[in-house]
Amino acid sequence: ADETGSGKAAEHDLTNNGRIELDANTGRFSGSWDNNSGISVDTSMVIFTATSGTETIDGPATVAAFYNVTFGETSGTATWDIIDVTLDVNRALQVNQGTLDRSATAVTVAGLLATGANGFWSGIGTTTFDGAGSVTWADTNPALQDIGYVVVDGDSKVVVMNSSVRASNIIIGTNDTLNGGGTR
Repeated sequence: ADETGSGKAAEHDLTNNGRIELDANTGRFSGSWDNNSGISVDTSMVIFTATSGTETIDGPATVAAFYNVTFGETSGTATWDIIDVTLDVNRALQVNQGTLDRSATAVTVAGLLATGANGFWSGIGTTTFDGAGSVTWADTNPALQDIGYVVVDGDSKVVVMNSSVRASNIIIGTNDTLNGGGTR
């Protein structure tokens, strides 16, 4: 499918065995994401809206790629299992409601990483802030969520902590910066 412009789609599950061009569209999925083939994320927004149960996120080979992705939109306790792929987010990753169960899966994010008051992380893996420029890392959950082994390693990457945050370990690359400016 190739959609140009800013369309919107709402579906339960996505199973892709062909090619998807997301362009600047917004997709809401209340089920699982099974991408077995090619996808162009462009400047899209994918929102996982399940409110209960367990859904899976899978990608071709070793990467499930998104531009902007949100887990949990309005309410609920759903769990999203990342299945044996790196979750690669080219802009914003938000865990607003429910649990992102990454097991030991790597997560890379080039933009905002935010955990909402009702968002939870499960599992410990490496979370890498990559890309260039300045981005925000924030956690508004009353029980700070451990996002794993954090690596700040981009092209002169600056990560600004906009609140108190939690990690198992933090490594900052030689030309990168972690700016602790949060209040909590």
